[in-house]
Amino acid sequence: MAGLSHYLTEQALDCFFNATAPTPPTELWFALYNTNPTAANTGTEVSGGGYARVEITGMTAADIVSGKMTTSNSAAVQMAAASSSWTTANFWALLDAETSGNLLVFGALLAPANVTIGQQPQFAIGDLKIIME
Repeated sequence: MAGLSHYLTEQALDCFFNATAPTPPTELWFALYNTNPTAANTGTEVSGGGYARVEITGMTAADIVSGKMTTSNSAAVQMAAASSSWTTANFWALLDAETSGNLLVFGALLAPANVTIGQQPQFAIGDLKIIME
């Protein structure tokens, strides 16, 4: 299950309880993290030759799946090939900018990713699930 950032939670609460219109992101960027980003965006993003965030080109419309509201990536996510080994990825996140920006959601990878030279991490359609209970 994905966690919501403080930024996104604040946007949602202010929208519904203070009639403040949220500002939806114009782009979504996928990132890998060594350590848990946490809701406060305190994690360490992966580094290494060729590492860069990847733009997410679409998410499915939210729908109830197994009793839980769910959305997921509607297109495959393919990162650049590593030109040198990357630091170990244990978490993923979606942010609203290619660099810096606001953390929106985050989650743990099913298994740590030790990306070495020439490898190109990819995530199939539906692999990045955001579930709210």
